[in-house]
Amino acid sequence: AMITFAVEGLTNLEELVPKVEDLGRRHTKYYEVTQPMYDTVGAALLDTLEKGLGDGWDEAHKEAWSLTYGVLSKTMMDAGEEKTMLEDSMKASDDMKTSEDTTASPP
Repeated sequence: AMITFAVEGLTNLEELVPKVEDLGRRHTKYYEVTQPMYDTVGAALLDTLEKGLGDGWDEAHKEAWSLTYGVLSKTMMDAGEEKTMLEDSMKASDDMKTSEDTTASPP
C-alpha cells in the first residue's frame, strides 16, 4: 500500500513527504527498524520487481526503482533518527531534573 501511495504521490511531494516521514518515525518507534533492514527490504523489492516483470525489467527500471526506494527509505530513516534524538534529549533532560531533585539539600 505504501509503495502504491509513494508512486502515485511523486507528483505531489508536499503531501507525500510528511506521510513518509511519519511512517519512518513509526517504524523506528514500534519496530526498531535499522538501516540494514531498509537495505534488505530494498533488495527484496528490486528482486521481486525483476522477477515479476520478467522481460519488461531493464536497467532503466532498476535505476528508477533503486532511486525511488533510496529516497523513500532515507526520508524514513532520517525522520526516525530525528525522533530518536529528540526522545533521547528529552530523557536526558528528565534524568538531569530527577538527579537535581534527589541531590538538592532540604530547605
